[in-house]
Amino acid sequence: MAWADIIAYTKDDLIKAKAEIDAVISAIGAKFIDHRSRNGIITDEEHYATLFKQQVLTERSLALGVAISNETDLAAVKAAVEGATYTMTQAEATDEAAVNAVVGSIVLQQALKGATFQVVKVSYTAAIAGDAGDPDGTDGVYKFKVELSTMDRIAVTSELTMTITATPQ
Repeated sequence: MAWADIIAYTKDDLIKAKAEIDAVISAIGAKFIDHRSRNGIITDEEHYATLFKQQVLTERSLALGVAISNETDLAAVKAAVEGATYTMTQAEATDEAAVNAVVGSIVLQQALKGATFQVVKVSYTAAIAGDAGDPDGTDGVYKFKVELSTMDRIAVTSELTMTITATPQ
């Protein structure tokens, strides 16, 4: 993958790329120290290798470190959002917008670690209140996914369900 594809890197790709860049940084540093100890003179090649290390490789290593940290945080946030309990009553679920708002408030209660989120509706079935024919009524469901992002990292939860408990007769 090219450097421009860093957004598409998985956490494992990021770790591997950072390790490779860090290895090159170490190799340049070791070669420079070894050569300098032999004659004390810096060659043009060593000078430009050192500049490359300082201006390109170190910056990319830091960027990869930040991306790894963000990816780790997003995985924790995703797990927290997927592990939350999503329930409400039919009285609270006056319409789809009200259900979406409660989903958003439950997501906000999780440790988001600076991530932003967007709730994406998959389907909505309103609860049906109990009556003479069905005293318990029929529970409703709001199925959704949550898109999480921080800096240039994005994660999407599995499909989640808000259970809307029907009002009994």
